[in-house]
Amino acid sequence: MFNKHKFLGFLAGLIAIVSAYYLIKDVSDDLVVIVLERLKETPPTVSEVPPFLLEPPVENPPIVAGQITSEYEIEAYFDEALVYIENDKLEQASALYKEIPPSHEKAQLLSEKIIEGYYLLALKSQDKGDFDEAKKWIERGLGLDATNKKLGALKIKIAQAEEIRKGVENYYQQATRKNNRGEYEESRALIQHGLSLNPTHEKLRALSEKVELALKKRQQIENFYQLALTKVNKKAYEAARIWIDKGLSLDPSHKKLQALKRKISRTTTQDIVTNSIGMKFKLIKAGKFKMGSENGRDNEKPVHWVNAIKLRNLVGWVERERNPPLL
Repeated sequence: MFNKHKFLGFLAGLIAIVSAYYLIKDVSDDLVVIVLERLKETPPTVSEVPPFLLEPPVENPPIVAGQITSEYEIEAYFDEALVYIENDKLEQASALYKEIPPSHEKAQLLSEKIIEGYYLLALKSQDKGDFDEAKKWIERGLGLDATNKKLGALKIKIAQAEEIRKGVENYYQQATRKNNRGEYEESRALIQHGLSLNPTHEKLRALSEKVELALKKRQQIENFYQLALTKVNKKAYEAARIWIDKGLSLDPSHKKLQALKRKISRTTTQDIVTNSIGMKFKLIKAGKFKMGSENGRDNEKPVHWVNAIKLRNLVGWVERERNPPLL
C-alpha cells in the first residue's frame, strides 16, 4: 500500500514538471514573436535590443604596421613583395615591407631590394633626360634609407646634370638670337661653348649646321662681290653685272652688291648719247682702235686702224686712215 501511494506521488510530480516546461516554452515563444514584431515596426537602437538577442562581437583588429609576428605571414608578405619588385611596382612592395617588423631579416632584405629598384628606375629616368622623375625615385629610396650612398651619389650627379642643361640652354638661346641678327661668327662661338658641355645636344647641332650654311653663303656672296668689283675697276661692266646677279640671287638685300649695281647703272648711262631723233650712241673715249671686218661688206674691208680724237664734249672720227700715225 505504501509503495502504491509513493508511485502515484512521483507520477503527479512528473506531470507537474512537464506541464510547467511547456507553459514556460509557450510564454518564451510568444515573447520572441512580440519582440520581432516590434523590430519590424521600428528599428531599435542597440540599447533597446534585449541583451540576449545581441551577438557577441568578433574580435578582428586591423593589422598594425610592423606588428606581424607570424613567420608564415611574414614569409607570405615577403614573397608577394618580391613579385611586385620584379614588375617595378615598388609602392605596393613598400607597403608590404612596412608590415614586417623592421628588425626581422626579411624586412632588411626587402628594404635593400626595394631601394635597388628605386635606384634602377632613377637611372632609367636620368638616361631619358627626365630629371624630375629621377629625383622622385631617389627621394622615395632615401625615404627607406637616408644614408644610401648610391642614391646620394646619383642625386648629386643629377643636380650637376641639371646645371649643365641650364647652361647649354642659355648658350642655345643666345646663339639663336645672334643667328637671327645675322651675327654668324658670334653665334658659332656660343654654339661651340654649348657643345663643349653637351656634344649630343640636338638643337645646338641643328643650329650649328644652319649657321655654317649661312657663313658659307656669306663667303660665296663676298667672293661674287670681289669679282664684280674687279670687273668694275676694269670697266668690264657686263661681266660685273653677271657676278652681281649671282650674288643677289643668294641675298637680294645685300647692301654692297646693290650699291655696286647702282654705280654701274649710273656709269653706263653717262656713256650713252641720244641725238635729236632719238638714236642712241655709245660714247667711245679718244684713242686708237681697229675698225672693219675681213668677212664683212666691201666698205668694211679691210680691217684698219682708226684714231678717235676728242672734240669738245664729243668724239670726232679721222676716217679712212689706212696707216694712221701712232698717237
